[in-house]
Amino acid sequence: MRSVSQIVEEVVAASVSHRKTVSAIGALLGLLAALYVSQFFSIRTDLDSLISADLPFRSGEAQVAHEFLEQADDIAVIIDGDTPELAEQAAASLADRMSRRSDLFQRVTRINGGPFFDREGLLFLPVADVRKATAKLISAQPLLAPLAIDPSFRGLLKSVDTGIAGTADDPTKIAALDYPIKEIGRVLSAVANHRSAFLSWRSLFSDRQADPNDRRQFIELIPKLDFSQMTPGGAAVAEVRQAVETLQLTPDNGVRIRLTGSVPMLDDEFSTLKETSGPIALLAIFCMLGILYIALRSIRLIVCVGVTLLIGAAITSAAGLLLFGRFNLISVAFLPLFIGLAIDFAIQYCVRVSTEHLREPNLGFALSMAGGSVGRGLVLAATAISVGFFAFVPTHYRGVSELGLIAGLGIVIALCLTLTLLPALISLTGVPGGASERVVASYFDADKRVLRFRKEILLGALLLAVAALFAVPFLRFDFDPMRMRSAKTESVATYLELARNVETSPNTVNVLSPNLETATLLAERISALPEVAQVVTADSFIPKEQSVKLALIEDARTLLDPSLNPFDVAPSPTDADLVKQILETERHLRRAGEAVADSSKSGLIDLADTLAKLADGSADLRSKAGTALLAGFPTAMNQVNASLAAQPVTPSSLPMELHRQWISPQGHALVQVFPKRQLLNPLVTAAFVRAVQSVAPGVCGVAVDVVESGQTILRAFIDAGLLSAIAIIALLFFTLRNMLWVTVAVTPVLLSGLLMFGTCVAFGLDLNLENLIALPLLLGIGVAFNIYFIVEWRSGTKELLNSSLTRAVVFSALTTGTSFASLSLSSHPGTASMGMLLLIALFWILVTTLTVLPALLSMLREVDHGIA
Repeated sequence: MRSVSQIVEEVVAASVSHRKTVSAIGALLGLLAALYVSQFFSIRTDLDSLISADLPFRSGEAQVAHEFLEQADDIAVIIDGDTPELAEQAAASLADRMSRRSDLFQRVTRINGGPFFDREGLLFLPVADVRKATAKLISAQPLLAPLAIDPSFRGLLKSVDTGIAGTADDPTKIAALDYPIKEIGRVLSAVANHRSAFLSWRSLFSDRQADPNDRRQFIELIPKLDFSQMTPGGAAVAEVRQAVETLQLTPDNGVRIRLTGSVPMLDDEFSTLKETSGPIALLAIFCMLGILYIALRSIRLIVCVGVTLLIGAAITSAAGLLLFGRFNLISVAFLPLFIGLAIDFAIQYCVRVSTEHLREPNLGFALSMAGGSVGRGLVLAATAISVGFFAFVPTHYRGVSELGLIAGLGIVIALCLTLTLLPALISLTGVPGGASERVVASYFDADKRVLRFRKEILLGALLLAVAALFAVPFLRFDFDPMRMRSAKTESVATYLELARNVETSPNTVNVLSPNLETATLLAERISALPEVAQVVTADSFIPKEQSVKLALIEDARTLLDPSLNPFDVAPSPTDADLVKQILETERHLRRAGEAVADSSKSGLIDLADTLAKLADGSADLRSKAGTALLAGFPTAMNQVNASLAAQPVTPSSLPMELHRQWISPQGHALVQVFPKRQLLNPLVTAAFVRAVQSVAPGVCGVAVDVVESGQTILRAFIDAGLLSAIAIIALLFFTLRNMLWVTVAVTPVLLSGLLMFGTCVAFGLDLNLENLIALPLLLGIGVAFNIYFIVEWRSGTKELLNSSLTRAVVFSALTTGTSFASLSLSSHPGTASMGMLLLIALFWILVTTLTVLPALLSMLREVDHGIA
């Protein structure tokens, strides 16, 4: 029966004999694969797609997304205004524009605004707050009445005059106007000094500055996604940004618009990945070519290796697309893995070709002999690596499952091309005899040094292993997808800002209840949990104590209606009319200021000085001042009128849009749970989720995704790690026929894994959704390097570190490390952490392979186990 080495030697010889045919077939396959990839290449950047949809928490999530459209992929528009009124105007105009684009959006929803909340908003306040709010409106009647008749800068100045006149008989009453006077003065002073500022009418009504929540509005857009595009929601996002530009919703106009949500984050994710990929790839290729030249010292050999790698990468890419339709953020990493491992095979073969060519002038014979020499090691290493990758296929972690299948196939493809196409290309181009051997170095008698200090090396390795074992419990697992996204992007930065506020946190959990009655009872039980801030159901939109509140509102409406809704409205003033009114109000202010001696004096005099400056200024400056003061006034008046027209709210009177957000067509009711603490810490997130699950097991949502995905990933790696370890050990035992050799082959790999984890702890590098792919790579490359040395040792070579094999391993590690280093330079945090962990893993693999393994092998010299 022929050995593996003989079979490989015959395959290489046949490829060399038919080099033109083999080269042509390889080129044709590569060209067809490249054309297919260029036509159908696609990456799914959605991190949710990395976890199997068959898991219970994912199926519950899918049902909620199906019944409640708001839970699907969305674009969240965050609108921050300099005043509440400007935010409301921007939200209303943008929502109206988006609702007309039914070709791009399935639904447009105002989350905390719109006609219903404008009308019924007061009913959601406590009775005491309603009483206070209506009293403030009534006390503002002297300010509102002149403005309702003359809604202009002139009308506002008349309101100031009216207010001041009302204090003539008692100057102490001027204190009641202190806040409005100072606010109007602040805005006008900013305009007079050519700065942007706007007056908040809600602040005037309440005598306090509006807080950030008052000045923020939300719009939720459910886009129609086009999955044929690299960014499925790109058209919808572009439309929103275009609308923002067209409507001039800019900071200069008192509005700041930001986008977040799953769709913009996917777009930003893809943009971040593309941002530095080109320069980094060019740098990596340049460095790899330099290392290859040092290793092979032949441009023709480098070209042959490069062509083989490109064809192999194209074929593997096409196979991946044929299998799955598109890559995901994890499976797309097959490319650096393929290049790193395939280049190892190529270097091993080419270095051996140079060695054989020194002894055998005939290049064809040298190619065949090199195949026979390295064939057994390459086949065994490729089999072990592919088995390690295939072990991840059955797991529920789809990201690595798909990567495992694609990378496993890639290893098989790389091996086949290394033993067929590469020899054929070298035979066609020719190579100088012993090209790489011209750079042979002595390595300072490394074998003798290892032999001399083998006990110290093994003792040091043992101590490092013990230290790493103590460090492993401190290894952190962070499976929050947000940690793998760049916080510099608008969508992620906005998301994190919202997450820090428990009132706006997107990190909620949802429960699907059979009906509203059950949802209400469930909400009461969940609300009792100490980890929960609030629970929202459809019942949450039915205010309490409505009769008392409505009576207070009705009283205010009766008093204010004539003032707020006059029969006649004055025409807009001319600039001359405005200057006249400015000067008149200035005189009144100075007179009032002279009559008081308290803190109100400075506000009155400062406003008078600013009005004098405006009177002397240009008409354009006065126009800007009017805009700054009154830009939000129409909205404020509409909201006041709407709030005074409040009606009883019943389940049947809820707007259909609001009802549909909380009650599905199937009659199911949604329960949404908000955390009491910020969910920026994995332990806090887990505690919140587990607490809610203790009451309602079938929860889903962002926080549940983070916790359950982490558990799924850990189980996947544990299961796959055990499966691959068993498969590789069985393969090694079947091949090496002795458990001691298997132990020698596996020990350095296990040690490098421990040292990798210890290094992560030392440098504070967390394991995450993406960088865990270093584990199958660690297993694959580690086993491959060890197999090369053991096969070479068993063939009779005892000075391994001075052999061409070690040079090949070192150069292979350097080229592979260059590929991984390129990933660590990425501006995408997940990709960068993956590259960093791969580099750490490769470093320890190389160290243990070149020190611990030779030390173990040298120990075997003195013991006759019948295995040499």
